[in-house]
Amino acid sequence: MERLDMTLVDQDARCRAMSDFSSILLVEAAAGTGKTSLMAGRVAMMLAAGHHPGDIAAITFTELAASQLARRIRETIDTLLLGDVPAFLQAVLPQGLSEQQRNALVAFSPRLDELTATTIHGFCQTIIRSHGVQAGLDPGARVVDATVADNLFMAELSTWFSQRLAADAAEDDPIVVLAEEIPLQVVDLIRELASLRRKHPDAQPIPPSSGARPDIDFVQAVDDFDRWQASIDPDKWLSDIAQELRRLVERYQGCLADGEDFGALWRLCDPGTGRLFERKGLQLKTYDEAARGLGAHRNEVGPNDGRVLYEAVVVCWNELVGHIASTLVCSLSASLDHLLESYQGAEQELFPQTR
Repeated sequence: MERLDMTLVDQDARCRAMSDFSSILLVEAAAGTGKTSLMAGRVAMMLAAGHHPGDIAAITFTELAASQLARRIRETIDTLLLGDVPAFLQAVLPQGLSEQQRNALVAFSPRLDELTATTIHGFCQTIIRSHGVQAGLDPGARVVDATVADNLFMAELSTWFSQRLAADAAEDDPIVVLAEEIPLQVVDLIRELASLRRKHPDAQPIPPSSGARPDIDFVQAVDDFDRWQASIDPDKWLSDIAQELRRLVERYQGCLADGEDFGALWRLCDPGTGRLFERKGLQLKTYDEAARGLGAHRNEVGPNDGRVLYEAVVVCWNELVGHIASTLVCSLSASLDHLLESYQGAEQELFPQTR
């Protein structure tokens, strides 16, 4: 019977990954294709080549994967010392171990505990423990389990929520406003923003331009469009566009004149029903979309002056909406400062040497 050749199409690349120790190699492969075996084989071949176990680091993402990798390395070396060659190493060791390679594995086998097979966090912890003083870090610092830290954070968030929504809470408190306006979404919204602040403690939202009055600019742009369309005996669809814009002016005119009240600005995020908006959100339609939506024929969208003036309205509208959104996000972010301080204090109290 003819023997089938079962050589893998990437066999040469696998061999290089397990035998080339002078190059930086990147191995990309799907799950179940032998990456762990390849790593175990590479470590075994490094040891057989005389590399000391203490000079080798095998880093992975989870503690389970790290323990499996360490076990696979030991099993591979034990198999080689018994005179067998694992299938994934046969292309690298077609004749088995040389005497020099066997002697190296015999010497290093009792010292495999000196080999580093751990997670990224565990590896960093080892460095901090050994060189913390030089790095300006506490050598006694330890990594808190993510689940423990998450539970602590959620407990602090729950306490903080209760305090912010107490009976004597201020009516203009952003959290109180959101609890009244969107009671079913407020918890998820605040949790998401708080988690973002926790993950990036130094990050801050970009505040709106100080002293800017995009509400005035928007009103002026609408007035310019309205005066133009009134001067040309417009078609009905053009008058309808002007009417829709005037309705927005009635709602947003002077909205930034009396300071930046969170509740008032939040309610402005809902412009009401209008025929100039896309189906979702606060995005105004383009000039052509607005014209056709209000009855204009495809090739009858009026003079180009109308398009230019309408696009100026859209620009001013976007600046106004952006200003309102930035103000709201900054207010919410500032509201979370006390929560983050409380969480950091609780973390240091429970884990005084944690970083």
